[in-house]
Amino acid sequence: MVDSSCCSRRHHTASTFRTRHAHAAPQPAPSLSQAPLVPLEPGGKLRLRAFAEFAARGMGPVCDRGRWQYDVRHGPPNGRLPLSFSARAAAPPPALGGSSSLVPIPPPGVDCDASLRLDSFSPHARPVLAFCEMSISPVLPDEYEPAIGAERSAALFWRLFATDSCEAVHAGVLLAIRRLIGAHASSLVPCDARGVPIVELGMHTAERIRPFDRHVKISPSRVRLSAGAAGGRHRLAIDGAPPPPPSHGGAMHQLVWLRAADGKESVCDFTGPQYGIEERLEGTRTPFWECDVSDGGAALRAGYGLELRGQPLSYSATAQLPAEALQNEMHAHIGLWMRDSILGVLVHAGALRCV
Repeated sequence: MVDSSCCSRRHHTASTFRTRHAHAAPQPAPSLSQAPLVPLEPGGKLRLRAFAEFAARGMGPVCDRGRWQYDVRHGPPNGRLPLSFSARAAAPPPALGGSSSLVPIPPPGVDCDASLRLDSFSPHARPVLAFCEMSISPVLPDEYEPAIGAERSAALFWRLFATDSCEAVHAGVLLAIRRLIGAHASSLVPCDARGVPIVELGMHTAERIRPFDRHVKISPSRVRLSAGAAGGRHRLAIDGAPPPPPSHGGAMHQLVWLRAADGKESVCDFTGPQYGIEERLEGTRTPFWECDVSDGGAALRAGYGLELRGQPLSYSATAQLPAEALQNEMHAHIGLWMRDSILGVLVHAGALRCV
């Protein structure tokens, strides 16, 4: 089983989700004329990448016909999508210079006090301050920092969103696949990338073993910069409660793990940008990648800089969920909300009769 410390992120993750989602305004329905539909294969086969496109529409913003939107035509629970980012980029304090919302830690010519807990980061992590301010309503990816251009803004949006969301996102994905496998009335057969039916699924811990940027989201108003004596170096400090240290230095990640009927194993990720993995789904421009791990993880190490740790936490459709799967209250809330929204997309698109 996965270590409990890897399965349960710290309380700040749950607090972040409350801030993002609990008070978000309902998203208006887009004015497109018909429901999105990913063609199914004979026999109702639903390959992993096709499922991922449906899932993306049930989770958060997607890019449809060149326009980012929160698509709620399928009537998600609470009238809105479970994953939305209610924040916008903000300029750093003038004393730090630059016009970008990102500032490396420590900034050039500046020392950092203990409030930033730099010793808590993985040796592979490059800490970066990401200055942002909360917004009243959810922000679209290309609107997060429009000054840097739509493409770069969207890339930054997904990087920041992915920093602490992998467990909740992948819990929702796994619960949706589990329901499809266990639903006798379902006409769909979830399959891996090769089209072989999925028979086992779970969440697998992986560790980043290559350098990566670890973003620390913070408001400019909380940063205090004091001048050094007699022309000495400035010192940067954080007012109020310091940012929580990243769990396991920010290097531990949770992946969706799948085993097909022929025994082949693979992992996939809907939140890859936090480690600089910029692969996207063609139909939605949302993060997604997949990798065969039947070789023991050699391709995963070489291609994605991740090393599997321990054994997968099972979400098998034929057994009761283990307690660890939903022990984090906020992850459970978001995961179940996401599951129902994903299944709603499949029903609305005509790919699923009932669940």
